[in-house]
Amino acid sequence: MALEANNEAIQCKVFSTTFSGPALLWFRQLKPGSLNSFSDLRRTFLQQYSANREAPRTMVDLYRIEQGENEHPKAYLQRFIDLVHQIHDVDPITAANLFVKSLQVGSLLHENLTMTPPYGMAEVQTRAEGVFRVLEFRERA
Repeated sequence: MALEANNEAIQCKVFSTTFSGPALLWFRQLKPGSLNSFSDLRRTFLQQYSANREAPRTMVDLYRIEQGENEHPKAYLQRFIDLVHQIHDVDPITAANLFVKSLQVGSLLHENLTMTPPYGMAEVQTRAEGVFRVLEFRERA
């Protein structure tokens, strides 16, 4: 059964039942009479909690990302790709160049990708898979 009511008092009460933790505490601390409508409640709630939203990812994030000191190249590649997927309209060539630039110097993957720069993230992934196979073989030997 859907709640189809234009009664703003009911909307406020129903909306407030979804609160828990800090949101419930915030709601309980509102001054009586400080809200006159559901729109007031909605606006006040959004003002309170909109800062908690994660900022959209941008190309700046790709320029800042770096491989951790003890981070395995495979884990770093996945973290980098996950970030790329969060950014709207990423140029694959720029992303590939930033990936190479952010790798730890001296690693087998860095050496492989700097000898002949990759043309896009698809090539990075393909060549990285080959390097990872070599690394896994070395670890087993």
